[in-house]
Amino acid sequence: MNNPTRHFILTAILFSVAHVCSHAHVKSIGEAPTNCDCDLYEDAPVCIQMGGDIIPYPNLCLATCDGFTTVDIVPCDMSPQSSCMCDPNIYDPVCVLLPGGIIPLENTIEYPNLCFATCDGFTTADIIPCDEPINPDDGIYSDDGIYPNDVIYPGDVNANGEVNHIDFLLLTTEYGKTGPARNVQNTSWDGWDYTSWNENFYETNLQHALAPSNLDIAMADANGDGIVEEQDIDVIYLNAGNTHPDVIPFDYPEGIEGQDPKLKLEHSITDAGEFAELELLISTEGYINDLQGMVFSIAFDETPDLFDTALDFSFDSSESWANTDGVSVDFFQVDHNNKRLNLGISRYKDFGSASGEGIVGKVSIIIGDVIILNQTGDDGDIKVENTYLLDGNKNNIPTVNGKTRIQSDPPTTEEPTPEPEPYEIHVFPNPSHGHVMFDFMNIFVYATIVTDQYGNIIAIQDGTIPEFHLWGYQPGYYHFIFQDHMGAELATRSVFLQ
Repeated sequence: MNNPTRHFILTAILFSVAHVCSHAHVKSIGEAPTNCDCDLYEDAPVCIQMGGDIIPYPNLCLATCDGFTTVDIVPCDMSPQSSCMCDPNIYDPVCVLLPGGIIPLENTIEYPNLCFATCDGFTTADIIPCDEPINPDDGIYSDDGIYPNDVIYPGDVNANGEVNHIDFLLLTTEYGKTGPARNVQNTSWDGWDYTSWNENFYETNLQHALAPSNLDIAMADANGDGIVEEQDIDVIYLNAGNTHPDVIPFDYPEGIEGQDPKLKLEHSITDAGEFAELELLISTEGYINDLQGMVFSIAFDETPDLFDTALDFSFDSSESWANTDGVSVDFFQVDHNNKRLNLGISRYKDFGSASGEGIVGKVSIIIGDVIILNQTGDDGDIKVENTYLLDGNKNNIPTVNGKTRIQSDPPTTEEPTPEPEPYEIHVFPNPSHGHVMFDFMNIFVYATIVTDQYGNIIAIQDGTIPEFHLWGYQPGYYHFIFQDHMGAELATRSVFLQ
């Protein structure tokens, strides 16, 4: 899983402006795929149904590229009001649990068959037995404030009461393990019953272990489907930062300066005109033997303005010595509340550990421009904290934390600030048959809003997009409104759709 900053390309249906959050990263159905070899101009339309909407695609390849299958294909002339095509004569009842954590029997719904349940937006993970009484106390945190090990808080793998990168590292030590699935496969932040997998993370108590020796491996099955896999890491992202009463803070061991390996932090700043890139290079100083995985945080306690003015964060571990054979999984979480980045790299256990030293990864931070970076007034250290390195036997590898100093260097008043270079935005072809392309020069676009000729918003996309598709929309004028990171309008371009 490369770059888990979670810069995924999301495919979504835009029902109305009320459904679209400001600056949400939304991709319209029909937008050109980046990883599929489809003919964008093949005219063999197919339609799929999402809720009450019938969505046309120019051809089947583009529909399957967006994740649909032939099962999702419906007649293009089908009335949207027909919603889901379920057979009411099939009685094979299923029951689903309403969200909320407290699950008395009256908070369940019975459907005549699975089709009607999925039509209402439920999945197989929501299905519960219809004929078994449910304990009203299931999923409730204990009144005495003690974390009960007989329940799972999804994502809190080490059961210390909070979800963070330590949970990611512990989970990866059991990647691929299987056991009994939970009766209620819910990932919401609550305590859920589970069946023991009859195996613990540790057989004996180890100094500086990631978890107690008596902790069941079932804790790693965050989504409750009976296997420890990538989807469970997604639950850690979902619940990252969540806590419940009486948190037991994890005790991060500290290495000895001059004796143990050091996790170094260095920085460089690149001026790109309208914005600047601050690159943080993380590397190990001192040879490390038998590394299974590592986690650490980069803290901006002394440089909070720099953190708050950042437009984007990303993490790249492709050059890491821990990932030379491409068999590792990454973790990258931006913790806005505590002004820190939580990171991790862990190797899939079936491929063994790695040994070496040097580059661990690079963090890229996009700032408005160098002047903004200088005028933050931040004069202090960016630090590596909360570090834990794990060897192939689940033992800790002591490590020393490094830091790098950021010094503000505001422009002098003796020399005038140079005028920014003029920017250009070209939109073509115009008029268009549906495929619209963009050419940007000397400009960083934070968000693009697409409206029809009546001002109705049909899409909002983050960043500088190379193209957009208007397949399935009515002919007429469409407007592309480009905004900066403050929401101010940079420019508007219009295209006529034939």
